[in-house]
Amino acid sequence: VKPEQVLRFWPVKLGHSARKWVVENVKFGELSDAEFRMNLKPDSLRDDVFDNEELQLEFSFKNAEVGFLSDLPPVKKGVGRGRLEGNRFSLDVESGEFSNWQISSGLVQIPRFKPDGETLVVRATGIGNVRDIVKTLSNSRLQLEKQYGLNIDAISGTGTANFELKRPIQKNVPDDATRFSVEGKVRDGGFKGLYGDLNLTKGNAVVKVDNDHIRLNGYGELLNTPVQFDWIDKFNDDGPERTTLKASGNVTPDLLNRYGVASRAYLTGDVFTRLDAKGVSITKLDRIDLDFDLTPNRLNFSELDWIKPTGQPAQAALKIRGGKGSQNTTLRMSAEGFNFEGALKTSDTGMIEGVRVNRLFLEDQVNIRGELLRTANGGLVIDVNGPFLNISPYLDGLMSSGEGTIPVFGDVKFLSRIDRLRLKDGLELTAVDLAADFQGPILQSFSLKGKSVQGGAIDFQLQEDAE
Repeated sequence: VKPEQVLRFWPVKLGHSARKWVVENVKFGELSDAEFRMNLKPDSLRDDVFDNEELQLEFSFKNAEVGFLSDLPPVKKGVGRGRLEGNRFSLDVESGEFSNWQISSGLVQIPRFKPDGETLVVRATGIGNVRDIVKTLSNSRLQLEKQYGLNIDAISGTGTANFELKRPIQKNVPDDATRFSVEGKVRDGGFKGLYGDLNLTKGNAVVKVDNDHIRLNGYGELLNTPVQFDWIDKFNDDGPERTTLKASGNVTPDLLNRYGVASRAYLTGDVFTRLDAKGVSITKLDRIDLDFDLTPNRLNFSELDWIKPTGQPAQAALKIRGGKGSQNTTLRMSAEGFNFEGALKTSDTGMIEGVRVNRLFLEDQVNIRGELLRTANGGLVIDVNGPFLNISPYLDGLMSSGEGTIPVFGDVKFLSRIDRLRLKDGLELTAVDLAADFQGPILQSFSLKGKSVQGGAIDFQLQEDAE
């Protein structure tokens, strides 16, 4: 049976808009097994509508093509069964293709023609490559790539999804009158360059998309570190917090080292971390909060002669504000007898280039503030001042001109102005100017100026021999 022959059994005035939509959007391909039944009464077609029992047309189809929105591709190679009744129409799809996805079941339905009817309902279940369906959505009114600068080619994985769409069968239907929803799952998903050169791999997530938002909730790996994540983007929100991303996981020292935090030298074990980020899009997150639970970890800051044992409570928090080139990053860390508050200077790639120390306090050891800056050749300049500093753990190494144990690596220049400096137990100076210059672990110069407790002036200079 030819498709146009079947449509002749659909009265022209019966659900006129619905009939017109089917004629324009459904190309049946091949039809067979058509059955037509009509049981009319004298008062049939009252108000230009039949009861469903009065008119029935059923048929099988294959190689059908069904379009439902102008900015989305049609379902192709459709196979299934169609049914026209007195006041409704439906296509039950057994298989088909949509944007390289395989459709395993589907429904195209006009639940009623009258009264107040002629609403199109489309449902489908399918499986395919995540990149293909995201590309299709990006080319639609959602404009994912254009709005976000989202690199769709960086996305990978296999997905399954249930799709539903409802819209009036009229011309010039406004976008907000078309309602859609997608719920699905992604397996073995990936996103290259999720943040800088950091890649998400082995992702498994639940996806929900509708007119108002997209949500991706699941887990994956960053540099072999398992993480859980929850991403929400509100399409109709033009504010600075349109996108939110929450994540948590045990972060490895390798991941921290990747961004200039030399944690491996100080930290034992993975760190449980929580991320709460907001921004105008997933690629432009400019409010990032990271909270670290360091209680299970052992911390060893040999430079400060301080060790935090495993199990002792300790917390750290990192806050990032602003985008690349204009970031303001603050860091706080606290433990028993220890407190650090400061700000990080980061490069355009997110690497740490320096630290502003608002407070570094270690009971009976350090109470200072200042700056630590990387130089162009990879060295370090430390410029600090404050009420108290104890250098007795390092004095023997300094006096042996680098042959003792000094925890310095690379080229380091140290400048300080300290109210009270402890040289060793029972020996302290006040109003101290202290400077030291290292090349590797070798001390090149050392200068100490201050006053003894008794008030006498002290000026001590040490210079590495030119040879």
